[in-house]
Amino acid sequence: MSASSKTPTWPLLSDNGYALEERPNQLVLRKSVQSGKTFSIILIVIGILILTFGMYFGLHYATVISGLFFIGVPFIYERWKYPSKITIDQNEDKIELNGGLTFHKSLRFNDISSLQVDEAVVTSDVSPFKDGYQDFIYTFNLLVGKEKQKFLSIISRSKEEESIKSMVEFLSQKLRLQN
Repeated sequence: MSASSKTPTWPLLSDNGYALEERPNQLVLRKSVQSGKTFSIILIVIGILILTFGMYFGLHYATVISGLFFIGVPFIYERWKYPSKITIDQNEDKIELNGGLTFHKSLRFNDISSLQVDEAVVTSDVSPFKDGYQDFIYTFNLLVGKEKQKFLSIISRSKEEESIKSMVEFLSQKLRLQN
């Protein structure tokens, strides 16, 4: 990449809470999700308090299961949501996906076969005499083997084909995908 090229800006990213930062041979995409970390910590503390209460006043299976449930929810939930920090490192030919307290996944560029974008349109009706609102949801997935890895989720009130297409081209170039 030449020194004269600039990082493109997409209003869609900032509208969805993402910040794009380009460093030499590295691209970092962050989504601020402090509420998720706070919620996870609160659930873990509640789970520990329930377990402690159960141990102190006598072991009861419902108390133990409840405590383990509260402790386990944040760890299970982090596997299902989208990463909050994506680092594309071109020096090491890898991408790192981080989210929440425990989710961390590192993928080699060679393992990624493509970047796919799925578009979903969600319509809400306001009244029978008026058109409803439409949300366009663009789901970015990395295809790793036969498995899809969640990458980004972008929501827009209008159809953004050109912007999404340029984002896919830019990210494919950074991931060194042969499209």
